[in-house]
Amino acid sequence: MKPLRHRITHVNRIFGKGFGWPLFYLLGVFLVLGAFLVMSFRVHVTLVGYNIGHLKDQETKLLEQRSELKMTLAQMTTQAALKKNLAKDQEPAEEAPLP
Repeated sequence: MKPLRHRITHVNRIFGKGFGWPLFYLLGVFLVLGAFLVMSFRVHVTLVGYNIGHLKDQETKLLEQRSELKMTLAQMTTQAALKKNLAKDQEPAEEAPLP
């Protein structure tokens, strides 16, 4: 392994004297911030995926409920059901005795 002094000299040749170490620190900070940003996006995407799954389940339940309500409405509006309700409405209502 080459001595540390040789490695520092190599870095100074690439980035110039006095410019290499602050640049590496700055690069390290940006890499760490980038890693946190990527991790944050991944967590956010996962949470959005869970919400989409929950909303799809809710949509399925609501579509089933809508279908049941349409069926009930269709049964209530048949001619026989309407005649039955009309006959019920035309019967004289029993009045409650006064106390």
